[in-house]
Amino acid sequence: SFNALTTLENLEGFGRVETLVADNNALASAQPGLAALAGSLRVLSVNNNAIDDLDAFLDALEPLKELRILSMLKNPVSPSMFFGGDSEDYARFRLYVVHR
Repeated sequence: SFNALTTLENLEGFGRVETLVADNNALASAQPGLAALAGSLRVLSVNNNAIDDLDAFLDALEPLKELRILSMLKNPVSPSMFFGGDSEDYARFRLYVVHR
């Protein structure tokens, strides 16, 4: 967290990471480097980044079959009643993410 990261790449040597907290950076939507954690990553937190394309971000998560917890609050793509959205927007967003 707080490292001004724009991408999560070069993770090939960290194939046993179960939890990754990358909050408060500048991460973009496309993150193909996450595929390197496909066998182990269970928790991913990318709160307060620059994720603005939900489908591109979820495409990067597709290989992460072990992922159980995803937190992406305070991103441009994440509706929140505290930041200009409403509870219905958040509910639709959450269902779509779970569906994907």
